[in-house]
Amino acid sequence: MKYENSWSHRGDALKSFFNLTVNDDKPNMSVVYVVGSYHYDKKYIYYTDGSTKKFNSFNPGIGLEVSLSDNSYYTFGTYINSYYRMALGGAYGIETKGGPFDGLFGIGAEMGGILGYNNVEWDKPISYMVPYAGLTFRIGQPDELNMKLTVTPTIKVKDKVYAAGSVGAMLRKPF
Repeated sequence: MKYENSWSHRGDALKSFFNLTVNDDKPNMSVVYVVGSYHYDKKYIYYTDGSTKKFNSFNPGIGLEVSLSDNSYYTFGTYINSYYRMALGGAYGIETKGGPFDGLFGIGAEMGGILGYNNVEWDKPISYMVPYAGLTFRIGQPDELNMKLTVTPTIKVKDKVYAAGSVGAMLRKPF
């Protein structure tokens, strides 16, 4: 048997290994364009020297979402975060595809981590991993260009905000 060095061969091997059921008639990957964010409970960065700066709400970035099954995926990418710094993140997610309105809307959840935040407010210059968990809402058909909104809760440690709660907006283009 001749070994085929192709992406489809590797994809079939991964599907078989993880026992995944992916509908091959539909796209298995999406490009994700990060657009922006809105922080609903905290609006400013408070530096230890007493200065402040408004959170960055324009967060351009790009990522890739890889379908594992009809309703689960891995997503990873990079963007400019709310602290005006480059961030890298990855998450595992689930999302409904069908339902009312012929799949025009979807709901799901994601959890993972984001690297690229330094805690300037706690006077810690070292970058650390921020845990990430949120609810996702899709507007648009899952197999076409659609918008994904992600709502994340505020995480507090010892009465200080570790991660500000936000609503993020992304565009997804399956291919």
